[in-house]
Amino acid sequence: MPEARMLLLCCLLTSAACAAQQPAIIDDFEADLSAWTPTMRYGDTENCRLLAGEGLGGGQALRIDYDFRASGTNHVIYWRPVSLDLSFADGLSVKIRGSGDPVRIFLFLYDSQGRFRNYGPDGTNPDFTTAHPDWYEARVLFDRDRSCQGGDADLADIRQIGFMLNGGPARGSAFFDDLAVIPATESLRVWPVKITPNRDGLNDRLAVTVTAQRDEIVAIE
Repeated sequence: MPEARMLLLCCLLTSAACAAQQPAIIDDFEADLSAWTPTMRYGDTENCRLLAGEGLGGGQALRIDYDFRASGTNHVIYWRPVSLDLSFADGLSVKIRGSGDPVRIFLFLYDSQGRFRNYGPDGTNPDFTTAHPDWYEARVLFDRDRSCQGGDADLADIRQIGFMLNGGPARGSAFFDDLAVIPATESLRVWPVKITPNRDGLNDRLAVTVTAQRDEIVAIE
């Protein structure tokens, strides 16, 4: 029966590792949205506004109403403070939908030194627009997607995260829900081994060897 117990332990460890890889929510937008503010340095902060919108499953979403028709500019940025270490994450995901005139969406990351990364539809992810009337998930993968501008922000020290809406003389609304971290894909291997100290078949023990993220080796007896 030791072999059966060891097989069960392998299954439990693998299931736990898979559960640990579920996206970690940064903001589900269900609470007070006052942390999200427009940047006064960039874009049209007079003809755009942020408010609560209808989210997934009847919940609350972040809604940005924009009107670039008469302002002489064509973009606005809303951001919020965070404290994130994304150095071991695969990327970020967010649910998006839009109404009205479609505009492009860019996701900004700023570190504590003011350096930034800017991910959007320019050669990286064509889904970053408000041209979808139904909810869909847009993703940024750090090892695949190129930063459109900047690119030198320290992923281990992210202090601001924001969305920029950019288009022509457009008017409409953008909705955001479930902004989340995509955890690093675990290169996890779990297998039972037999430990034979004297190589004589005596005092043998069964163990589970786990190869986990960052090349850590763990033996569980």
